[in-house]
Amino acid sequence: MMKKRKSPTVPGDNQEDDDSEMVDVDGEEKIEVADEDSDDAVMVEEEEDEEEEEREAVEDNSFMDTFYGLSSSNPVERAQAANALLHHCLIGPQANAKDATYALRRLLNGLCSGRAASRQGNASALASFLKISLEGGQLDEIKEQDDTATTDSSILDYVRERLLKATDPSATQGKKKGSEERDYQFGRLFGILSVARSGILLSSNNQDQENITEVATGFVTDLVQLYNDKKWMREPAAHAIGTILRTFYADSEGKAVAVHLVEQVVIPKLVVGDDDFDVTQLEAEKIAIIATIQAHAGDHPNGLPAPLDEPVITSETMSTISKALVETSSVTLPRTHLVWDSLWLFLTERTKQKGAVVVRELRKDPLIISSDSARDIMDSLVQRVILEGLLRVDPSEGPAAKTTHEKRALALCLVRNMFGVPFNSSITGPTQLQLEVEDLERILSPVMIRRLFLDVLCAGGGSSKKAHTLKPLALQILGSIVDALSQDTGMNRRLRLAKVFVQCEPRFDSLTKTTTTSDLVGLSGGDGEEFGEAQMDAVTSYLDFLKTQMLSSSESGGELLGYIDSLYHCAKKLLTLASNDESTETTSEAAKFALKTVEGVVGFLMAGAFFDCQGFTHKTPKKSKKSKAKSNEAKHFIVEVAKQFNQLRKEQDSPLSYPVRSILSERFYSLLAEYVHASMHSGRGSTAKDSTLLEIVEGMCNGWKTLESGGAKPLFPAIDSNKDEDDDEAKSPADVVSELQKMAQVISSASETDTDAKLRARKRCATGCAALASTLFLHLLGCGKPDDLMDEDEITTEDDDDSADILDAIEEIGEVAPLILESIEDADGNPLTGFAEVCMGVLSSRLSGGNPGRGASSKLLREAVKFAWMGVLSVSATADRNLLDSDTVTVLLTSIGADQGGKIAAENEEEEEEGNDSDEEMEDEDDSDNELGDFSKVGKILDGEDEDDDNDSDDDGDKEDRPDGDDADNDDEEINQERLTSLLEDDSDAGIDMGELEHHAGADAALAMLIKVKQEARKASRQARERLEIEKQIRCTLLLETLLSKSESWAPLFRSDVILQMLLPMLTYRSHMEKSLSSSAGKAKDSSIKKAMLDRLSSILKTKLFKLKLSGIPASESVDIVDCCSSLAASVLDMVRASSSKDQRSCCSAGLAMIVKAAPDTDGVMKVASVYASAVEEWSTKRTSHLQVSLFDDLIGHCPSVSQMVLVPSLVSAISVARSPFLRCECFRLLSILFNPKLNPQSSELDALALKKMRESASEVIAPICNSLTESEDMQTAKRVKDVLKATEKVLDYAKSSSCKMSALDNLTKALDGMDAKLQQNQGTKNSFDRIKALIDDLEKDAMNVDKKADKAEGNEEETEEADGEDDSGKKDKKKKKKKKKRGKK
Repeated sequence: MMKKRKSPTVPGDNQEDDDSEMVDVDGEEKIEVADEDSDDAVMVEEEEDEEEEEREAVEDNSFMDTFYGLSSSNPVERAQAANALLHHCLIGPQANAKDATYALRRLLNGLCSGRAASRQGNASALASFLKISLEGGQLDEIKEQDDTATTDSSILDYVRERLLKATDPSATQGKKKGSEERDYQFGRLFGILSVARSGILLSSNNQDQENITEVATGFVTDLVQLYNDKKWMREPAAHAIGTILRTFYADSEGKAVAVHLVEQVVIPKLVVGDDDFDVTQLEAEKIAIIATIQAHAGDHPNGLPAPLDEPVITSETMSTISKALVETSSVTLPRTHLVWDSLWLFLTERTKQKGAVVVRELRKDPLIISSDSARDIMDSLVQRVILEGLLRVDPSEGPAAKTTHEKRALALCLVRNMFGVPFNSSITGPTQLQLEVEDLERILSPVMIRRLFLDVLCAGGGSSKKAHTLKPLALQILGSIVDALSQDTGMNRRLRLAKVFVQCEPRFDSLTKTTTTSDLVGLSGGDGEEFGEAQMDAVTSYLDFLKTQMLSSSESGGELLGYIDSLYHCAKKLLTLASNDESTETTSEAAKFALKTVEGVVGFLMAGAFFDCQGFTHKTPKKSKKSKAKSNEAKHFIVEVAKQFNQLRKEQDSPLSYPVRSILSERFYSLLAEYVHASMHSGRGSTAKDSTLLEIVEGMCNGWKTLESGGAKPLFPAIDSNKDEDDDEAKSPADVVSELQKMAQVISSASETDTDAKLRARKRCATGCAALASTLFLHLLGCGKPDDLMDEDEITTEDDDDSADILDAIEEIGEVAPLILESIEDADGNPLTGFAEVCMGVLSSRLSGGNPGRGASSKLLREAVKFAWMGVLSVSATADRNLLDSDTVTVLLTSIGADQGGKIAAENEEEEEEGNDSDEEMEDEDDSDNELGDFSKVGKILDGEDEDDDNDSDDDGDKEDRPDGDDADNDDEEINQERLTSLLEDDSDAGIDMGELEHHAGADAALAMLIKVKQEARKASRQARERLEIEKQIRCTLLLETLLSKSESWAPLFRSDVILQMLLPMLTYRSHMEKSLSSSAGKAKDSSIKKAMLDRLSSILKTKLFKLKLSGIPASESVDIVDCCSSLAASVLDMVRASSSKDQRSCCSAGLAMIVKAAPDTDGVMKVASVYASAVEEWSTKRTSHLQVSLFDDLIGHCPSVSQMVLVPSLVSAISVARSPFLRCECFRLLSILFNPKLNPQSSELDALALKKMRESASEVIAPICNSLTESEDMQTAKRVKDVLKATEKVLDYAKSSSCKMSALDNLTKALDGMDAKLQQNQGTKNSFDRIKALIDDLEKDAMNVDKKADKAEGNEEETEEADGEDDSGKKDKKKKKKKKKRGKK
């Protein structure tokens, strides 16, 4: 029992505050204080007087604050406030009837408040309040405290009366706004729901069954009235009615109440109403109520009354009610209409609980009131409502009509719910539908996928088109579907749905830019440890599915190509999985599976692109009696691939069409390159990368051989077709490759020790050469010729030219490789040079530049060339004679466009000059043509002939030097006949009205246009040839970069003079490329390729060549390296003078520093570095000199010791003879840098000599400093004096730290004292002056201390002599006199 408390005395200070607070609350929740009508004000005062006694029961404000907490938008705060309220009024020790009565009234009034979340908070608290108060008996005491309550009414009647009174808008006087009436209506709705959810209507709470029925009938009647009153109240009212019905259906004793409500209230007053029952006119809310009722038809002992005795929701009636369901798309997302939650409840049944989520599945038993199964109704719902209603799909398979964003969004949400994504149901809370995979396959039809995802995600994309409005929603729903499906432990469900997406659109992931199918199959890029057997089986099945679909698809459409792309991208995903393998010693099982699977895909692509496998029959060779080993061919993976391919194409009489084979060929080479790269980086441990490459390409070559031996017909010409018929002894390419592979196998099988470097080099060389030859051999594969060409037609394709180049390269490798490996000392000529020419030819060919139909084969080919070149270099380093000579360097430089003497740059400059001359001649001709008159267009056309006069040139002057092939190309250039014809028509004589024509204007203009077109064609042809040449050069830089890389394997090859031989040509070509780049500014194609070449040259120079320590590398026997360096330094210095670019000067300066460091000894270094002395003199004295001070800055940075020995004397001399004060300041700045104790590392003999030289030169700097401070007026400005003082400070500080003997400090002191007045005017110079004076004092003190130490040492020596017993007094006197004489001098 709740105790009754006496009204406590409330402090007077708080009484007024509490009263004012309650007025505000009442005004907000019960009476609108904003209405300033006098009647309303009187009513407010009366209510304040009536409630005065109730408020006195409140001791503090904590209880009152809970009502404000119930209106908070934060659900946690609302829950805490409700808990505090219930504890204070009903549960706690201070619970009392007055507070409970007041709380009930406030909760009922709060239902009608529109403030924040007041309705939600008060309704929830009210439900708990009624439940607790009824169970504890406090509700009876509350009724007794209420004077307005009817004495003979029950508790339920009392609650209903209070609720109706609190939510009755007519109970308050005054005019009300529309929003106020809405608040009262929603307040009644929330109140009824609170009563229903509190459980007080159930008979289990000792309530009278008749009274429960009566009260429940009243509540449902009120809800029906709300439903019919306002349209926007239909859904919440229907939701409340359904909640009450389900509450009674769930209670065994309350089912009778539910039956009464359905038969007496819901059907007659709501479902049927005043009109006759018509299914076509049903609203979505009524369908929701009917679904709730008919789902519980078994709870009606006498069956449902008419008209609900007949099923309303069936597969047949779905087309009838679809209009009402489609109209629910107006509900704001992401919430769906009540009817959908009711339908899910109607069609499914609860199976299990996952945490807070209720899992529901389709009902397996037939529905009680319908003969249709839940699956049939679901299929009809998808077809009639989602496809035809929401997505506007024509059932006759016609084109789909346009639909609204709202309808498409609703369809997305429904599909999301059906695919198992958890959603928040308004009936059951967090819910997850779990349908069978067969049901999902039927739902996810191709038209559904296209209308929901492809049309949305692929819309827009262009620069002017915007993305679809629903794209974020579609992406979010698609991702949530994948996540929900990925939670399944089995892979069958995910695999089957991935196939559904791919069958609709093979390029689904590519078009939508998602990873939907990859994630479903298990190729999302996870760790190898998570990739188990289930994922492996799923991937295998998925790849087989793609292959089957590819070969069974029609070649006329794009599906077949789409399946090829899907197969290729799936294989790339597997390679990513293998590349992410973190194991180092051994490859994980997932990586092994990935590589093995991709190998099969590569073989599948090869079989389809290059062979007709219809006649393939493989028989396992019989075992020999002596040998039990199995045949290697029987084990080759290509056998199973060919069988699979043959089986899938058994109904076809011809191979795949030529366009399809071309795509397969491109994908084959690209995937092969990716497969090799992934295999080399998949944690193979000690297995070398070149061995991995050879193993893969050799396996592909063996697969080729296996296919041909099994009867597969190649679709490309025979590889021996280019063989010379007269040369019977020539080996076929296959034989050459086979011999190289056997040679590599024999050499690699030899045992080696850790110290056997020569054997390791031979293995590397043999493996690299065999890998390169095998890779080239694979490039002989071709996809044949187009199907529309007859067999007797001759066709010359680019592949034929490639075949000739490939055959020549294989033959040359077969000739050079044995010379390098076996008899390198006895070989005629230089095999290293020969192999460099082979590599240059391969890299210069179109094969390594990328060809249509070969995909990324260029990447694979360049990798093979690199390994072969590295192996040959390693073997060459073990030879007795040096193979890296001038001829080899010439080949390497020629391959990148830089020859020995910079001939290319000179020739190009001559071509430009000749081209400019021809342009001038053409301009003279144009001027003469302009004299024809104003009516002629020749002059106008020729005036606009060249927009870029500096870059365009006529090639007539180059005919003598140009090869015959270039002339032939120019002769074949076609004239634009359409432009010529239109020009003739525009300039006909019909347009001339007056005057006599001396020339035909149209023909004249046509002639001019003909000349212009010819010049443009020449110019474009020349630029195209230049681009192709630069692309070749960029690829050939691989050889030079590999050679100059820091590797101990071929370091013995280097000779300092040979390496220096590369410097000048590369610098010359870099300068030419930089000038060419600046002249082609604004032309994107030319600029990009030239910029790439320039960056590559700069990288080789700065990161490779300049990093070599040439002083430790021997020179050739016949070369004087010092003279070579001196001559080269002079040439590079000339290049510095001619350089106009800062980057070029920087490269030349770094190269000059490298030349200085290349001298083997100190004398040689000083001899070579003497070029800087003359450079300082030229820079400081000659006005026409193009040398910059950056030349000396770079020397200081690269060779600090050399710069100290060479630059200090030269700079001291340059100060007095410099031609300008600015140069003198630069000299002082350089001296400031040089006189740094930390600049000299003091780690070599050269460093020691430099340190000695600096100590001797420190005093020599004082004289020019004094001269600048006293005699030179130009140097006495504040800015320049700072440079002088800084240099002075650095020199003195260096002298102090290095204990240098400084002379002429008195002269420096006098010079500073003479400048004292000027120096004191500036704070910076004043501080420098003070520091310099302090340094001078320290140096003088150090000098005095040195003298004292010397005297002391001499005195100790004399005392030692006296102790030895010298008796010669004359000598003693003489020594004493000498000592006194020295002291006097001091």
